[in-house]
Amino acid sequence: KVFDMPLQWHQQQTSGALVAKVNNGVGRVVQTAEALSRELCPSVIRTLMTVVPLLIFSLMTAPVLLVALLIFGCLIIVENRRRAHFRKGRHEKYVRDSGVFSEYVQSVQPVIQFGQTGRLLDEYTRLQQQIMDQGVAEIDVANRFAWRKNMVLSAAKRICQGMWIWQLRKGSTDIAMVMYLNMLTEDLLGSFWGYASLLERVYEGLEPTKTLLHLLEEPSEITDAPDAAPVPVPERVGIQLENVRFS
Repeated sequence: KVFDMPLQWHQQQTSGALVAKVNNGVGRVVQTAEALSRELCPSVIRTLMTVVPLLIFSLMTAPVLLVALLIFGCLIIVENRRRAHFRKGRHEKYVRDSGVFSEYVQSVQPVIQFGQTGRLLDEYTRLQQQIMDQGVAEIDVANRFAWRKNMVLSAAKRICQGMWIWQLRKGSTDIAMVMYLNMLTEDLLGSFWGYASLLERVYEGLEPTKTLLHLLEEPSEITDAPDAAPVPVPERVGIQLENVRFS
């Protein structure tokens, strides 16, 4: 794809940033695929092994857990929408960082020779600070939503425990069954966090993948603007030298 692109497109790119786009995109695709294939199926099987006994021995808690799952999923979607802007900006600066660092390393001798070390270090420091600011802002959003998700799961757990204590006082269950159901509920609610973590890695890998897809979708031919005027080319071009002396 890169060799098919016109010269004008290459002149608008930097070699380090272009390599970073390709490497990050391919690497993230591979990592995301490996994570899904390695963790998704065992997580689903473990969840099913937890849900089935809960449905058999404590069907009355199913609506509570279902509502908690829906609220938890909605919070994840809203959280990732809030973090999308920071995540996109952070990955764009990652690509720029890779390109700038590669160019600095390749041109280290003329940079030192012409006394540009301080200026380039200041520019690189500002870029690193921008990346840090994007990351801190994204972490702040994640922490706020993590507190809300934790509150939802804690409330669901407390409601289920209240139901089991009510059944225990009525004599329809015993302490051993309550402890067993509590263990299953903790495993199930803990698996929600596992799915959230896996989904977060998928979202994290989507940004470099989008950059790679945009690179692959770049047109290989240069198209003129609709109002572009043709450049007149003379039929004959000549060179005339006057008052030239050779010694």
